[in-house]
Amino acid sequence: MSDVDESLNASYEDICESVVNILKEHPRHLSLMHLNTQSMVSSFNEFQVFLSQYPMDVITMSETWLKENPALLEYVSLSGYGAVFRNRDKIRGGGVGAYISNSIKYKRRKDIENLQPNMEQLWFEVPGRNKNSKALIVTGDINIDLLKPNDPLSKKYQSILEIFGLTQHVTKPTCVTQNSKTLIDHIVTNDPHCVAATGIIPAPTISDHDAVFACVNVRVHRFQPRYKWIRLERKFVTEEFLQDSANLPFSIIYGLESPDDMVNALNTLFSECIERHAPLKYERTLGTKPAALSDLLEFIDSLSDGTTPQQSFSLRSVLHCEVLCEIDKLRSDTSTGIDNIPVKFVKLAREHLVGPLQYIINNCIARSAFPEAWKIARISPIPKIDQPLCEADYRPVSILPALSKVFERLVLNQMIAYIEERALLGATISGFRKGHSTTTVLLGIRDALIRASKKGE
Repeated sequence: MSDVDESLNASYEDICESVVNILKEHPRHLSLMHLNTQSMVSSFNEFQVFLSQYPMDVITMSETWLKENPALLEYVSLSGYGAVFRNRDKIRGGGVGAYISNSIKYKRRKDIENLQPNMEQLWFEVPGRNKNSKALIVTGDINIDLLKPNDPLSKKYQSILEIFGLTQHVTKPTCVTQNSKTLIDHIVTNDPHCVAATGIIPAPTISDHDAVFACVNVRVHRFQPRYKWIRLERKFVTEEFLQDSANLPFSIIYGLESPDDMVNALNTLFSECIERHAPLKYERTLGTKPAALSDLLEFIDSLSDGTTPQQSFSLRSVLHCEVLCEIDKLRSDTSTGIDNIPVKFVKLAREHLVGPLQYIINNCIARSAFPEAWKIARISPIPKIDQPLCEADYRPVSILPALSKVFERLVLNQMIAYIEERALLGATISGFRKGHSTTTVLLGIRDALIRASKKGE
């Protein structure tokens, strides 16, 4: 955010030039200004000269001192702008108004104004600029001095802004006299990042208040075009793919020593086969190191409920049917991991993959190792909110290789069986356990309260 230089050494011409340059730097932003005019009629000529220097989209005014007089309203019309006023007829002073550029379509929201009919306020909706925009902008002479942060009224005002997630952007005094300085003219938004520039413009020929202005990005932030790899399956023939996968030289895997080499060979052979039948195309569309398997086994060995003698846990070799069963359980609608092997093709060729995969998994169990290629996840950012603007608005999701999920599920099945058989987890532990949920916990708490109540506890 940038502020206009308001030092005593800055001339009015320098300030004027600075504001104009800021407006030129943000041509696609909504430029707006607010001024306490202290009578539109008496200083309207000066007001026109003042505004002619700054091509604002929206100008809002307080203390217009106008009446519902057609001649007066015609006198204060401004070329190139539509005008809306809310005037006091019975008493002197007050009144609010707004000039909105003819290039902007707007709708007056009297439904909001009628919520507090005795308050001098105007509300507008600017549709069409971006249908998804939820920008809220409030301007006005609030008459609460934010240069006195310890004042009770100022504290209450700041508290209200904080509760509703609003930010006041003006930081310099807006009403300066020989004896005082106050910051009572405010610009408030619901998104602190949408204001690209703000500042103060002296208006001594019109009012003892300075004008406040801002350049606001009311459009929803648009990201660069998104691209992703997709499989071209229009010419995919299942029978040809299965025939090709049946002829893959998976036998070379059995001659390798390292589980990493085995996985790399399996990934290479199978991914090249997929590429021949459903090639990838790049198209436009609108961590912590994992613990070693030996560390996991050591953790399982340390579990005990204090009553059952501790027994050593070890993974056994997996069976052909177990691997096949876990492949069948994989969801076909999940995203593809970094190995670019979709679950759909794994399930299609499961009869040819199950043998080499079983051999690799059993080799890993025997060596207490986990292949490096299966430790690497592809991170996909998922928006937490409707209009994400920065990294903090996303939740990172790790997408693992499909074949690593088979191995992990087989290990998990053996761990769960061991824990359940020996009752290593208490009955009140419900997290990530089959047949348990938050409902289980709530029912347990309810039952405990009922028992305690019956005992008079």
